[in-house]
Amino acid sequence: MNYALNPKLSLWAYQFSKAHASLGDSKALKNLREEYVGYPAAQKPPQIMLGATLASARYWHGPARTQWARDWVNMWTGGKDRFFTTSMEQAAYVGTLKRLADQGLLDFDRVMMMRTASNYCMPPPSKGVMDTVGDESVGTKPAFEAQYRAGSVVVNELLKNWDRYKLAPPVPAQKQNQPATQPDETDIAIPIVAREYPV
Repeated sequence: MNYALNPKLSLWAYQFSKAHASLGDSKALKNLREEYVGYPAAQKPPQIMLGATLASARYWHGPARTQWARDWVNMWTGGKDRFFTTSMEQAAYVGTLKRLADQGLLDFDRVMMMRTASNYCMPPPSKGVMDTVGDESVGTKPAFEAQYRAGSVVVNELLKNWDRYKLAPPVPAQKQNQPATQPDETDIAIPIVAREYPV
């Protein structure tokens, strides 16, 4: 199933977070990134990005499954978006929120999902899939911290200015501030703010 979130709200949250939050980095994260030779996006420091995630009921990892995710997102979005990162639990969250919206219990145009990455969906070229499957040792704490830093500024803005936002969700300031780049087919990207496309 394809749950495309409100694109204006998603872009607003991305822009606001990018303008008001800074993400941390560490020597351990830098060392891990250096292993991803040939994957330029995987070697970049933590950053706030906007893109599609693919959620599934089962954990997956490796080059074959990553290509499957790229193909699946391309198919479900009609080629309008590209795979940025994996997610698992969001499939249940956004599906539940959509069913509540269908019953008139919430406004789905106000749903935002945020995804921080604690590990890569593929091993570095020097390692095998089984060597890295489920390895979140280096990235777990930084992912929690990034989620707080990137998300809290958005939540605080909404709460502080609820009188302005209660009748309609915020919209992006300028169209030209959309994310300029999509990850290359060979890149493994680490997004922070993402559109959700659970399966």
